[in-house]
Amino acid sequence: MARPTKGPEFGARPTLGFRFDHVLWRRFRVIAQPYFYPPHEGGRSWGMLVLAMLVCVIGGTYWAAAAGISLALFLAPPGSLPSQLPTLMLRLRTMPAPVLAVALPVAAAVFTWRVRRHLAGRWTRWGSLALLLFLLFCVTGLNVYISYVFRGIDNQLVAREEEGFYKAMSGYGVALLVAVPVIGFYKYMRMKLARQWRGFLCEFFLERYLSRQVYYKLDSNTEGAGIDNPDQRLTEDVDYFTSESLSFLLDVLGGILDLISFAAILWATSKPLMGSLLAYALVGTVIAAAVGQRLMEINYEQLRREADLRYSLVRIRDNAEAIAFYGGEAQEASGVRERLHSALANYDRNIRWSIIVLVYQRMFFYLATLVPYLVIGSLYFAKKVDFGTVGQGAFAFSMVLSAVTLIIDRIKDISRFAAGVNRLGAFYDAMEADGDNALERLKTRSQQAGPATLGKENELDDLLEAGRFPSNRRDVAQIRSVVEPGAAVELSEMSLQTPTGRTLITGLSLALLGSATRVPLRGGAAGVRRLLIVGPSGFGKSSLLRAIAGLWSRGTGEIRRPPAGEMLFLPQKPYMPLGDLRTQLLYPNLLAIASDSHLVEALDHLGLRDLPTRFPGGFDAVQDWSRVLSGGEQQRLAIARCLLASPPPALLVLDEATSALPARDEANLYRLLRKRDLSYISVGHRDSLVEHHDRVLEICGGGDWRLLTAEQWLSAGENAPHAHGVQSVRQGVEASCFAFSAR
Repeated sequence: MARPTKGPEFGARPTLGFRFDHVLWRRFRVIAQPYFYPPHEGGRSWGMLVLAMLVCVIGGTYWAAAAGISLALFLAPPGSLPSQLPTLMLRLRTMPAPVLAVALPVAAAVFTWRVRRHLAGRWTRWGSLALLLFLLFCVTGLNVYISYVFRGIDNQLVAREEEGFYKAMSGYGVALLVAVPVIGFYKYMRMKLARQWRGFLCEFFLERYLSRQVYYKLDSNTEGAGIDNPDQRLTEDVDYFTSESLSFLLDVLGGILDLISFAAILWATSKPLMGSLLAYALVGTVIAAAVGQRLMEINYEQLRREADLRYSLVRIRDNAEAIAFYGGEAQEASGVRERLHSALANYDRNIRWSIIVLVYQRMFFYLATLVPYLVIGSLYFAKKVDFGTVGQGAFAFSMVLSAVTLIIDRIKDISRFAAGVNRLGAFYDAMEADGDNALERLKTRSQQAGPATLGKENELDDLLEAGRFPSNRRDVAQIRSVVEPGAAVELSEMSLQTPTGRTLITGLSLALLGSATRVPLRGGAAGVRRLLIVGPSGFGKSSLLRAIAGLWSRGTGEIRRPPAGEMLFLPQKPYMPLGDLRTQLLYPNLLAIASDSHLVEALDHLGLRDLPTRFPGGFDAVQDWSRVLSGGEQQRLAIARCLLASPPPALLVLDEATSALPARDEANLYRLLRKRDLSYISVGHRDSLVEHHDRVLEICGGGDWRLLTAEQWLSAGENAPHAHGVQSVRQGVEASCFAFSAR
């Protein structure tokens, strides 16, 4: 499998390959199946259910057609209906049609009943799809009926039979009264089912995206991430998939019905005409499929570049203040223009190939309009057919032609749809791959797909290169993670590496006791309740926190920790979710109940008592909190979440979570945490932090580290310069760290 070059220039054309094959079908099935059938069940049963439903719909349509024709023959005045209806009714009554129309739906219903446990909560969806297909059959039947009506009208005109003409026109009027509401209801059900399917599929993807920290591992903003723009895939691609899936399903099925219905008319009219049509359509479809390969590739790339352009504009909005302070408008404008020009350049390619397709389509269909007249015209002049047959034959030819040339007619839509299926399929595969056997599953799917099948052939390589699935690499050592309720955070001979293999920490053993630790430490060793982690930037302080949280696992040794719900992580830049002030204070436990007085008390402890009064609506005020609050206020608000948490977190992890606070406010905050008897881990650079902790862990780089008590650290630092904060202390102790490593 070809590996992409590292850091390609923006807008460079990726190595893409597209193919209509079983991989496209597999990706379509895994996306489409969950709405109608449990995703963990095999696709064969789902396909059998679709077939069973189709059989039931055909059976229902048969009896509806028989009843409708009988009623029309009984009620309609003589001469107002096509003369072929009595013959059609006779064929419907001829054996074995009635028997099959009963036996086959009954057999399908029995099969459906046997798998009914898999359809719990999905009966309405199947009913909507069945109704939609029934309406499609009705529309096709009405088209056939109208073709015979116009044949009668043409014949009455040629014969100059005025009375017969008006009777035929009245029959057409009745057909319109039936057809208009049927077609309107058909369109409504089509859009309604697409909307319901979209809602389900968005929630289906969202549930997986926001579980097991998949959103973090697939972060498209991380260099080298293999899945670009998950937000677009969750919204636009899902919307297009649901609407176009129904469109293609109904168009293909409608094409088959038209082919069966009008081919019979065409065959009865002229067998040479039918043969000419099939040959013409076959040649045209082969050419269209070849042209469509390139167009599908361009559409895939256009989706990616448009999403990159939108994201560059969103970044400007989200970082407006920082850009203004830097005066970075010119640089940002240059970046947006680069992405705009890249999208436009690809769109130019799209235009060129679209024009090629358009010219080909127009030429194909314009020539096709001449074929029926050339063939049937000779029969008419030989007086072998009447004039109405000429018009009906041309109409039947156009209907059959549109059925057998669906690919030619909709090549652009098919190309766009296939690109969307590829993007959603790759997204689904990546989310499902987050597990113990992720790498094996991705490799298996890639091998099944063959080289460059329907998408970026380097997506698997991208994911591995970026380390976005660090826990799944089988060719590198992994830290063993044990999650146990009430456990302390215990690191046993842990060595930590970055996803690219750089060693950060070697052989670290440490126990961090939570305020509610119930599980004894192994070996009965004493633990640390308040730990400060220091060291130069880039040496692995925050990476160690990621390992404790379970986000990184490349390395060796073992980490034993409580569930995520027993720990609370406070980053340097707090996350301010969308919502009111109450939501900010209770996040992420939005189901917690807290009175306004309780909220005010927590804010008062942190010097934010006036915060509710600053905004109309108080705690129900909705603002863009990341903009209206200063960095220090946001950090204090994050601490308030800790004070309001119920039950209180067993362990707090503060990653420079007080960096925007003055030293006095920072000291008050830590005294408040001690008063609440909370255990915590801090990452920071200020000397003043040491007195609020029991131990200091210094990350020295290259895998080296050392662990001292706060008193030892302060004592060792008395003779050391403080020009660079706590990091400078180690220079006053020894020239380099004494390495407690397992090497």
